[in-house]
Amino acid sequence: MDSTILQKIKELELERTSWNVTEENMNIMLNYCRQNDLHRLLEIGSFNGYSALNFALICEEVISLEIEEKRFMEATNNCQIAKNIKIILADANEYMKQLITKKELFDAILIDGNNSQYSNYLTLAIPLIKDTGMIFIDNTVSHKDRLEKKGFFETLQKSNLSFKELNTTKGLIVAFKTRKFYAAQNSSKN
Repeated sequence: MDSTILQKIKELELERTSWNVTEENMNIMLNYCRQNDLHRLLEIGSFNGYSALNFALICEEVISLEIEEKRFMEATNNCQIAKNIKIILADANEYMKQLITKKELFDAILIDGNNSQYSNYLTLAIPLIKDTGMIFIDNTVSHKDRLEKKGFFETLQKSNLSFKELNTTKGLIVAFKTRKFYAAQNSSKN
């Protein structure tokens, strides 16, 4: 199965568009997942399934949300070779609220959907991420102006997550819960 997935990934790399996660960012995220033993991933924004397929090589379960039917169909078609990927046609904001209600937890979450919704996605991702999990946020350099206008960086600062923006071609933030996060949570309860 892995060779079939790798072949499909190579095909998608040949058809690469600006909508795909860069190979550089993909490799960084995959390395974080391997090093931190992250097995269950939620992806916001399937596009053509490229990143879901990459994660499927190392994760036990990949759930990918796509709001646009055409992209959902393309991702579903491309990812049908991987039994551990579930592509869901849904508004990520609404679906994530349902996941919160069900108390679902993920080892990793990739935010790579509509960048005007990044603040909402981040807010909803926090209760869905395990205490030892990571949130990856793509395109933080290439879309910095738009993200600033929509208040994403302010939301990130207020989240009390620890984070590092990696200066990759398009930018990638890696965020996670630390003592700073838990201290802020405890102080807000008092």
